[in-house]
Amino acid sequence: MAELLRPLRLGLRYARNLRRSTRKAPDYVYFRLEGALPLLRQPSTAWWRRFVTKESLSLEELAERFLRIAAHKGIRGVVLHLRELVLTAAQLEALQERLDSLR
Repeated sequence: MAELLRPLRLGLRYARNLRRSTRKAPDYVYFRLEGALPLLRQPSTAWWRRFVTKESLSLEELAERFLRIAAHKGIRGVVLHLRELVLTAAQLEALQERLDSLR
């Protein structure tokens, strides 16, 4: 049964990707960082927990997103909203290095 639905899933994925590629990219990307940022990504949880709990970004995930933003030609900048951010000196230095990579 799964093999019968595979062409339909692939067709829907192709249509979604085509629609996504024709949209205009935002001028600026907004990140709201608050609390303690873990250094590494948390292990994935059940799919329904993503809707119930709020997981914070890790520095690793933030670095991956910054790399994608830097590679995109249409995005002009990043806005960071820092609220009660708790970082160690090493984490702060790592975040600064990631921000320097965007320039």
